[in-house]
Amino acid sequence: MLTLQELSDRAEISDIVARLGYTQDDKDFDGLAALFADRIGFDMSAAGGDPATDITRDELASLARTVLSGFTATQHRACNVLTTVEGDIARCRAMVDAWHTVPTDPGIADFYTARNNWLLRLKRVDGRWLITKWTIVTAAPSDGYQGVYHVAQARAAQDQAQLPEATGTSDICPEMVSRTAWHHTSRIRSQPATRAR
Repeated sequence: MLTLQELSDRAEISDIVARLGYTQDDKDFDGLAALFADRIGFDMSAAGGDPATDITRDELASLARTVLSGFTATQHRACNVLTTVEGDIARCRAMVDAWHTVPTDPGIADFYTARNNWLLRLKRVDGRWLITKWTIVTAAPSDGYQGVYHVAQARAAQDQAQLPEATGTSDICPEMVSRTAWHHTSRIRSQPATRAR
């Protein structure tokens, strides 16, 4: 039987998983950063991304802002959260459907849905759980046009350029943004355009 502390830990970590989705959808990038330790491991290699890297939480939030700000809307739906806790270390797995939409050219799908697993490693720091590693793994076939990530990235860059104090506001290098493109890299696989639904 689980102890009250174990039940509390699992509830708190499930809440973190939910917040990880909501902060992205709400474009609450400060809230997103607050879920992470000062430095984290970020690995998207099993989801078509670059090899694992070690970045700060501010760099992660800046990377998210650079791409997600360009989407008209996103929805990250997490379910089947499975958590194991060993002292001050926890591991969590969740199934996630990540839907994104942005205006595209006529005849091109204006959305992309990725079906992934989020694998999280967390550490209890000063009484609260923080994510120390985030691994994203492709779990099932996707739907839509993967190129919407680049459309959104270009749209976000254009919006940023129009800000009066745009110069020097990014905390992350452009090379990293172009390589990672948040949930998918520039290695967009060739695929036929699908009509918007």
